[in-house]
This record gives sequence, structure tokens and C-alpha cells, in this order.
Amino acid sequence: MMQDFGLVDGFWSRFLWTNLPVTEMPLPENALSVDLSKRLQFAYQRLEKLEPKLYRFDREAQNIWNKWHTWCEQEKVKEPSSALRAIYPKLKERAARIALVSHCLNAAAEGRSPAELISRKLLEGAIALTYWSFEQTLLIYSDAGLICQEDASKIRRFLERFQGKGWVSARHVTHWSSPKMRADEARIFMEQVVELGFAESNKLLGRKYKIKVHDNIWQGDSGLRT
Repeated sequence: MMQDFGLVDGFWSRFLWTNLPVTEMPLPENALSVDLSKRLQFAYQRLEKLEPKLYRFDREAQNIWNKWHTWCEQEKVKEPSSALRAIYPKLKERAARIALVSHCLNAAAEGRSPAELISRKLLEGAIALTYWSFEQTLLIYSDAGLICQEDASKIRRFLERFQGKGWVSARHVTHWSSPKMRADEARIFMEQVVELGFAESNKLLGRKYKIKVHDNIWQGDSGLRT
């Protein structure tokens, strides 16, 4: 449906993508069942009664937002692909919308009126989700051959295989790779995964070098991971 990524009209950049991993389904009798109907109905009824109001970030949240805005604009200017470049303005605005909706929904679910100021913690969570969805978008776009990265498909398969598996050594990578990589090639590949922001390293050298794929893309306390 995406067809030619070169024809950028801003449509696909509006989607919040999730790349679902292959998982085992539990037996029906062991499956978790959660019914949020009454709670959601209560929240929606309160949201309908809210009067139009201007909401603002508090001082700390505003500082986080300024960093997020700067990062999105800098990445937009640096990005050579027009299809990926179109994502960054939507990315920036999406974080603000998620923060605003969450701010009002939380208050409604708790039976109170939302405060005028949106907190730093809530904005950081909104940016975390937004950035995570951006990483998901990169993985999906890489499957379509859009990202100008020779190893994009290999990196995606690596992340799916080793996410949540703890520390990974060059030996693990050589056994996993096809065609087989040499140990030095495996370490170069591992460093590339770290540089792209998908993993952290133990900062050791040679055979002791290991990396661990992030369980969550969001890392750090600054509001951004650049």
C-alpha cells in the first residue's frame, strides 16, 4: 500500500507504528482478561463535560520540550530521505498531543478537573512513547528498503532475536549470523547497533566486549537520547 516512498504526501508519516514480535499465545483458560468498560465510560463522560481550556507545560516540562523540539528539527535537516524527513514534524507534535490527552484522561479517570500545567514526568513519558514508535517506524521502513543502511534488515532481525536476552557476545552473533561473521566482523556489527541507539555496551575491549539490546528504546533522564 505504501508503494513508492519517494512520493511523500505526509500520509504514512502520520501513523504510529508498532512492529509486533512473534510470540506464543497462551491457552484460553490461562489468558489474562481485563474489562475497562466501566472505568472508560466514567472517564469519557467526565471528558465530555470539560470546558475548553488552555493547558501549558510547567517550567521543567518546558525545558524538556525545548530539547525535544531542537532534536526533531536538527534531525529533520540532517535526514537525506524525504520520506523519513516528513516524520520529524509529526513526531514533535505527536509527543505534545499524547501528553495533553494523557493529562486530561488521567484527571478524568480520577474524577478531578485537569490542572492547567502539564508536568515534566508526563511529558517525558509522552516523548518516550513517541520515540519508541519512531524506532518501530525505522524498523518497518527498513524492511521496505527505505533506510540507506546496508545492514538495516540484519539489524532488525538481530533486535528481534536478542531483545530481552541479556548481554550478547561476539560468539553469540557469529552463531546467529548467516552467512557466518568472523569475530571481528561481529564486534563491528555490534558497535553499529550501539551507535544506532538500539543497545548499550559493557565498554570493554576485544573478546570481553558485549552489548545488551534495550528492553525499552527510551533511555536516560534528559528527555532525549541522541
